[in-house]
Amino acid sequence: MIVTSRQMRECERLAAQNGMSYLQMMENAGEAAARWIGKTIPIEGVCVTVFCGKGNNGGDGFVVARRLHQMGADVAVILAQGEPKTPDAQEEFSRLGEEIPIIDFSTDVEGFILRVRQTAVIVDAVYGMGFHGELTESAADLCRVINASGAAVFSIDVPSGVNADTGECARDAVRAQYTGAIHLEKPAHAMACCRKYCGQVQVLDIGISREFDREMSPEFVLLQQQDVWSRLPTRQKDANKGTYGKLLNIAGCLSMSGAAYMSTMAALRCGAGLVTLATTRTLTAAFAGQLPGATFLPLEENKLGFIEEPNIARITARLNASSACLIGCGLSTQNSAVSLVEQVLRQAQCPVVVDADGLNAVSTRIDLLTQSKAALVLTPHVGEMARLTGKSIAQIKASPYQAALEFAKAHQVVVVLKDSTTIIAGPDGRLFTNTTGNPGLAKGGSGDVLAGMIAGFLAQGISAVDSAVCAVYLHGWAADRCAARRSQYGMQPIELLEDLLQIFAENGR
Repeated sequence: MIVTSRQMRECERLAAQNGMSYLQMMENAGEAAARWIGKTIPIEGVCVTVFCGKGNNGGDGFVVARRLHQMGADVAVILAQGEPKTPDAQEEFSRLGEEIPIIDFSTDVEGFILRVRQTAVIVDAVYGMGFHGELTESAADLCRVINASGAAVFSIDVPSGVNADTGECARDAVRAQYTGAIHLEKPAHAMACCRKYCGQVQVLDIGISREFDREMSPEFVLLQQQDVWSRLPTRQKDANKGTYGKLLNIAGCLSMSGAAYMSTMAALRCGAGLVTLATTRTLTAAFAGQLPGATFLPLEENKLGFIEEPNIARITARLNASSACLIGCGLSTQNSAVSLVEQVLRQAQCPVVVDADGLNAVSTRIDLLTQSKAALVLTPHVGEMARLTGKSIAQIKASPYQAALEFAKAHQVVVVLKDSTTIIAGPDGRLFTNTTGNPGLAKGGSGDVLAGMIAGFLAQGISAVDSAVCAVYLHGWAADRCAARRSQYGMQPIELLEDLLQIFAENGR
């Protein structure tokens, strides 16, 4: 299980309420960390320097210093922010004794530099899970020294400069080789963007009852198979095609016909009862024999093969009879397409998946998201997310979880942020990280298949978050199987639907 910093504090509160003092938790955390360090590398006679902050993470560090000293290490403590401020940390500071040298970073620069030069092991106990925002100038200096020291670095709970909940990493955040997660992992420990900061993660048991964990509703989830099958019901024995919804897929233009085909086929393969492809007359004629399970809404097109604006009234009428809508796959960025997206978002009462060119249209009119009455699922890749947020691609890649979560909350939408690791952020603050998929998906069309899968589930009445969760995990799982039989180089997005069917069959769906 992974807990946010808020949930971790609640676990600590429940433990304190049931007889374990916060001071005892600090003792247990420091003791567990010292044992873990001692098991990881030989510690006797080794020069170890413990960097302690002014809060409770620093208190954990004081316990670590005392215990490692008792284990035979040559230990010194660096006060990174002066003497501790919290009562429990002050108590642990007082227990250090006279045998452990204490160096104040702010007043004894010469002693600090000399000690770091001698150090083989550094213990980072400056911030823990309490860090957010930016490092102060002095804290950044300290972190740079740690990173340049050449010592083996162990961080207690979360490396200093890393936000435990969002994974946002300050520019000079500590890059630990080892991180000891107190009681349970925090979101940052599982995030790909934080791996170079956390190194090897070890959960440290500090004696808090696991009963308290079970009382927590997951706010950050690493997706597994059970997360899909618990959300994806088996088919009803008395069902008919109307039971599983009506999807309207508004997609395609002459130059991007494949997007319309693949998204429609994906929705059909995911069990939607009725799927209507609203596309140009040319593409309707081309796909009529290839998509026999779908119905069509042929639309007028201009000379370049793009859907024209006068079709909006016809689309709106069909939209009102649909249980879900997908818009954007291969739609183009023409003015007529932008107008179509605007009208759909303004008028839709059913849930809508906005993908590809639909996202490009939204990026010019972000206010449409809050004006829409529909439940919305947005499926941007990193470049599209940059356009939606006004941030650079580098900024999105540096803090993808924060970018997705902030956008989802601000606009009350579900965000599926696609990259080498795909993230799902809900408007209620929940985050999901996918654990399936491979580089064979890095091809045009993969996103169209995913969008069609999400919309296919959504049409059946599955919630927006659950539709995204199921589709993202299954999309990656099917891609892993497809790569095994077709290769990552050669596999094509449409081919993974065959593997998806096999997965459904094996699991009673």
